[in-house]
Amino acid sequence: MIIDCFDDSRLSTVSPHGIIAYATPERICVYDTQSRSINYVSSETKKLRSMKWLRDRGLLAIIYTDYILILSVYDPRGGLRINMGSKPFGEVSRVEQLDESKVLIIFEFGTTFKWCLKTAKGHKLRSIKTTTSGTAFATRPRDPENPNRVTGMAYICKDGAEDVLCILCGGVELKRKTLPTTDAQSVSWSSDGNWIAVLDTPIASSGVGVYFYTADGNHYMSYPRAPYQWVNDLGIKELTWSPVRPLRPHPVVALSGYEGQVVLLDSKTFSRAFSPDTVCEHSRVITKMHHLGAIFQETVSASGERSYEQLRVPVNPAVTRGKEPTDPKDLGIAEVCFSCDGQWLATRDERFQSTIWIWTCPPGGQPTELVTVLFQHRNVRKIAFHPTVPIDLFFDCGEGIVYHYNLAISNAPPRALKLDQPGNWTYTWIPHEIADIRAALGNDSAFGTEDMAILASSKTKFCIVFPYKQPEPGQLVVNHVTMQQLLQTGHSAPSRAHSQRGLPVQARQAGSPQPQQSQPDDSPSHLEDSLDEILSGRTPAPPTQAGGRGTEQQLPSITNQQSFTQIISESIGYEDEDDSGGMTGGLDDTFREKKKKKKEGEGKGKGKEVEVRAEEVGGERDPLDDSEIF
Repeated sequence: MIIDCFDDSRLSTVSPHGIIAYATPERICVYDTQSRSINYVSSETKKLRSMKWLRDRGLLAIIYTDYILILSVYDPRGGLRINMGSKPFGEVSRVEQLDESKVLIIFEFGTTFKWCLKTAKGHKLRSIKTTTSGTAFATRPRDPENPNRVTGMAYICKDGAEDVLCILCGGVELKRKTLPTTDAQSVSWSSDGNWIAVLDTPIASSGVGVYFYTADGNHYMSYPRAPYQWVNDLGIKELTWSPVRPLRPHPVVALSGYEGQVVLLDSKTFSRAFSPDTVCEHSRVITKMHHLGAIFQETVSASGERSYEQLRVPVNPAVTRGKEPTDPKDLGIAEVCFSCDGQWLATRDERFQSTIWIWTCPPGGQPTELVTVLFQHRNVRKIAFHPTVPIDLFFDCGEGIVYHYNLAISNAPPRALKLDQPGNWTYTWIPHEIADIRAALGNDSAFGTEDMAILASSKTKFCIVFPYKQPEPGQLVVNHVTMQQLLQTGHSAPSRAHSQRGLPVQARQAGSPQPQQSQPDDSPSHLEDSLDEILSGRTPAPPTQAGGRGTEQQLPSITNQQSFTQIISESIGYEDEDDSGGMTGGLDDTFREKKKKKKEGEGKGKGKEVEVRAEEVGGERDPLDDSEIF
């Protein structure tokens, strides 16, 4: 295991293409985990609340307390700025992308706006229902085999006391349908984009738990059917769709109950997907498993060493709930997670919070079976399969430890990956674009295991964990990467994590500055340029890059861009009168006498006001601009 730790960073989030956006005290940066390059997209960090990656490659939504900035990390000087004024609709709750030119902004009280990235105009939609236990809106998944398929969104709103299902396609409201639900709790699209599922409240008098609609909003069927036989509990708690893969062209929907049962339905007929009498049952005694199944129990010694012991059936999971809960959310199934190919299913039960159950979901109607049971020392907080490798998953039990488990290795227990860093961590898989292409071609085995990585985020830093990498002899497991190192040298000095990948943080290009042969001074005075050197222009600028821009989608690096002095000059608006660019006659002061200032407001469109204002952003004002003072 190797860990790259980025200090003094917050709000880290990873895109579907493996790019990490995070904020330092001075700027907002993006870090490409594949090319090992870094770039900053904005110097405005005051009043920053959160960041959200949108569906298009490199499109980032930066959410501040009083405005939203939507830009591309490949061209951060342009973008869409949406001012919220006095915030009459409350704080921003979600930002979602509908298609290549439209985004959806949802506020905390349900007010919803649709914005066009091309025209910078907004349109108010019906308010989305907010009093739900799940998500009251869902975007239609994209079809990689049919890129011209119309994208859309389905959401639930209120019309008096009735629930209404609204469907948007291409930014236009296609259909509005009154639902027969008592109190709709969530709406979701199937992974193939052909079905819409609406989950009703457990106390519905009709006895129906979920309603299925076609993509154009026509009711298809309800479940459970008459005579409404489910189980002796409150009914259906959650609904989860499986991914679509060549071996399973039709997704499976998992219905989680309040008494430890998971029922799997086939989306073709919405009947039992496997053997009719087979249900994923989380019982108090495990007596039956797959013939190649395994049961592992974690033990922790007095010195903190963690190990696993393999058990045999019958076995009893440890009951972690001391007393019966009063909240229905604390009953039944706690989590359901499908693998990327839909052939594995991992579940947790609220009664046995330290136990993980892994089931098979074979294609062709074969019965599902229990293949792995993991008994942990502490309660499990999260389970996640890898987005492109179906046999790898991680789970989080707290204490700064993430567990990695490979289903393909027979009789091999999970591995505990300890960060040895203080803080409360959350974990996410880092997608790999090459793996996505290979997975689409059905060649999952070609994915290099060394490229697999997990993003660990806390309030003050984030770490990149490589489960399959091993440190070189004499090297530490944890490599601390500072922002000053990345900005000055373009790579983390001596980072054996990057050298083992075979790629430095920034590949050397023609005209890029060469690193110094002497050992750099790590004192704070040498890690930052003084204010006098920056403003007086004595900091040497790197030579201009001789080559072209290269590929259009390559993330630019700070080390190959202009010097910080040039960036300041451009942001303030200096224009030299002399063609030679030298000093003019007379005495220039320390702060570089300003010669010309560009007119403000040129080229800016006012946009359209729909209770909030949108304007195009041409560039960021640098915080070092003191021209108004001097």
